[in-house]
Amino acid sequence: MIAIGILRTSSCYSLFICYSTLTLMSINQRFSCVQQCTMTVLEVPKSSQGAVSCAAIRRIASAHDRLSDCIELLNNCYSIHIFYTVTMSVFFTILVVFQLIHAYATEANESMLGVAKNNIVYDQFHILVFIVMVVYTSLVGRNCHRISVMIHKSISYGSFDKRVLKELRCFSQQLQHHAPKINCGVLDFDWMLFYSVAGTFTTYLIILLQFDVGNLGFHRLHKS
Repeated sequence: MIAIGILRTSSCYSLFICYSTLTLMSINQRFSCVQQCTMTVLEVPKSSQGAVSCAAIRRIASAHDRLSDCIELLNNCYSIHIFYTVTMSVFFTILVVFQLIHAYATEANESMLGVAKNNIVYDQFHILVFIVMVVYTSLVGRNCHRISVMIHKSISYGSFDKRVLKELRCFSQQLQHHAPKINCGVLDFDWMLFYSVAGTFTTYLIILLQFDVGNLGFHRLHKS
């Protein structure tokens, strides 16, 4: 029964990772297409900038707005699950690394060392999941940032007519008020999360090792 429970949990966990990753890949691909279209429309020679279509800018802004709605829907549906996945991966990694160090420090028997090594191997899956989540959420954020930079540079340095500038300013306001960002309401899923998790991992692992070294020294002193 325990094996069946572990299998069901692992299967559900793997399925969630698959469809959430595929969703992020799909959103990122569409943002990349919007970025390419924006570049095609705006990065034209100065002699032709008066021919930029207002309708094309409105279509790009509409597509960007719909993709921002998709990100909000992703946050509402998956963000808590992603947050739980990231949290579980971090704490499981801390525990299995500490278990392996403790097993070597206490000169544990072969069975305990085997369990610790197997947990380290299994933990690679959790680490990979965490890195994949951070990479794809960061890619989405990077494409959104590039679109915003292109729009603001076009407003500041482009030689467009008044109607095109008006559409670009409306698009700029949309980017400010409806900025797409993948988060769970507590933290953003980006590379800053990766660095914070690395610091948390190091801090808690050092704390556990300090307590473990103190306990080992106390027991050895008591035995002697």
